[in-house]
Amino acid sequence: MPAFADLGAVDLTDGVLLGEEPTFLAPRTPLRRIAVAAADGCWPRETHAAGATFRIGDEEVEHLRKGTPGVLPDLDLARAALEGDAERTALMLPPTATSLMVLPLLARGLVLGAVGLWRTGERTPFDPVDVTLADEIGTRASLSLDNARRYTLERRTAEALQRGLLPRPVMDVEAANTFGAHMPARAATGTGGSWYDVIALSSSRVAFVVGNAGGQGMNATAAMGQLRAAVQTLSDLDLSPDELLSHLNDLVVRLAEDEKHRGTAAPAAGSVHGATCLYAVYDPVNCHCVLASAGHPGPLLASRDGDEADLVPLQPGLPLGKGAEPFESAELQLRPGDLLSFYTGALARGPHHTGRGPALVREGTGDGAGNGRPVTEIGGRIMAQLLQEPSGATTAGRRHRHLATARRPQHRRKRAQSRHRPTDLLGTGGSGVRH
Repeated sequence: MPAFADLGAVDLTDGVLLGEEPTFLAPRTPLRRIAVAAADGCWPRETHAAGATFRIGDEEVEHLRKGTPGVLPDLDLARAALEGDAERTALMLPPTATSLMVLPLLARGLVLGAVGLWRTGERTPFDPVDVTLADEIGTRASLSLDNARRYTLERRTAEALQRGLLPRPVMDVEAANTFGAHMPARAATGTGGSWYDVIALSSSRVAFVVGNAGGQGMNATAAMGQLRAAVQTLSDLDLSPDELLSHLNDLVVRLAEDEKHRGTAAPAAGSVHGATCLYAVYDPVNCHCVLASAGHPGPLLASRDGDEADLVPLQPGLPLGKGAEPFESAELQLRPGDLLSFYTGALARGPHHTGRGPALVREGTGDGAGNGRPVTEIGGRIMAQLLQEPSGATTAGRRHRHLATARRPQHRRKRAQSRHRPTDLLGTGGSGVRH
């Protein structure tokens, strides 16, 4: 627009928009108009606008199946033939249009959709030279569209797999009331390998885990699943956080060697090698929390009698598989009402917890702890704010996020009088805990 045509519209089948494989196009198949453009910036109201859904008849279906551009050089004859047919008129005949070209969009012989082009006023109608050029454009557009459809399918599959591998938003464990949330990526980089977990341990203790397997797509999601399963298995051994990470590191080294010999899982695609993991164990009997990290930043800590959240002083070790140095532990003595917020994904990538996304987590954690809000409400508020951030504004706006929080309530009657009420855990792309 306006070099080739004055009006243009792109119509696709619903299946293509969902990433599904194209199927045989039958009469009355619904199409959705996903985009329109007008040389003068004003799309005619009488013609289907962007977002409209309509069904096409036998003649239109037959033409699209042929796969070659079709031209109506004089629309006056078409108007006379379609008089009284409001549906087809709204589809094909803008009031000022004088000629029409329809480009079928096909992939492997199956219809993805169509592009409609119109010229208006005194402009020269479409001719055979225009058809040749449009046919080349349509072929390239179809290839790009089919590639985008395949990517959409892979991304939706990876997101579904990742959601299935994450714990329920609310986990029923004795030491913690939990809430978790996951925000998929909003950019072309795709779904990554971030995860969080809440694991019930012996003696009413609970473990909080966050981590990230690098890369995007199905490989990153599969690597995340491997790591989560390994951490759950190792947690049954009642190891301290630093010991658990040492065993996990040894396992990652062996898995990376297997990947290397198989020639699979390039780092850009997703691999357990170089993944990060933070493992924390909370004991509600003595309100003691022990943490260790493999390349992952520490959580935020906020108290009920304050309104600010501070980064827990934790010295992360090397990412998994990057070395054999021992991991250091950090210990916290938590008080009633304290709130820990863990996070992963893009929120964990800023140095020293900087950037707009991490700032929102810090502010939401401090405010929520100071006002004594439930962790589910705190997490919901933080995620709502992150979703409002422009996708290009911050790192957190561009990639997937998890957040989890947990709080230790005041006191509860229990089997032992020294035991306090369970921790509340909130997870939203990162992870948090209140005591």
